[in-house]
Amino acid sequence: MVYDITPAQLLADGFFILGYAFLGAAIKIIDEAYDTSSYKKETAAIIAVPAAMILAALIVSDPPSAAILLAIAFAAAATHKLDNVVFQSLLMLSLAITAFYPKTTMPWLPFAVLTIAAIVDEYGNDWSDRRRKKPIPNTQQNPLVQTLDEALHYRPLIPVTAIMLAATGMLPILNLVATFALDLTYHTTQKITHTPTAKKHRKLQQT
Repeated sequence: MVYDITPAQLLADGFFILGYAFLGAAIKIIDEAYDTSSYKKETAAIIAVPAAMILAALIVSDPPSAAILLAIAFAAAATHKLDNVVFQSLLMLSLAITAFYPKTTMPWLPFAVLTIAAIVDEYGNDWSDRRRKKPIPNTQQNPLVQTLDEALHYRPLIPVTAIMLAATGMLPILNLVATFALDLTYHTTQKITHTPTAKKHRKLQQT
């Protein structure tokens, strides 16, 4: 299949990728608002509105996106990460769209594989977080375990699985790029949130 490279198509693809990118940042901001109070809950609620609209549009209009985004949502639910009302509302919206919108045709094999990958990612990230809360002296560090810790901290299996699915033709390249955009903005938002400058700014706002 020859890809239709036109200005209109490039613009549409750009907005598609930006939608994923916005979701990645939004998910992390909402997460930080409830877990660490790094952002106000009001901010999380405001961001949730466009996030819900983008989520709905992607699930309804693009079956591969339905597989990717619902896999992430189901994995978060299975590992008890939907611990605030905003995330729970987004999950209910996803389920409602899938159940009642007839055009949402799920590619079940990619969905199943991505769900498993996302669940392993969540448990791996939990293991990494526990290790970081109880630092081990460098002299007692196993290099292999330390490397595994660094890898699992960033939830690598979803992007790796997306690459494998794209390589086998089960996931469009555009969705692969979009998945990386979501992953990038999620981790970038996390980094920015916990920089010393950002922490200092939040303390000044609270005084």
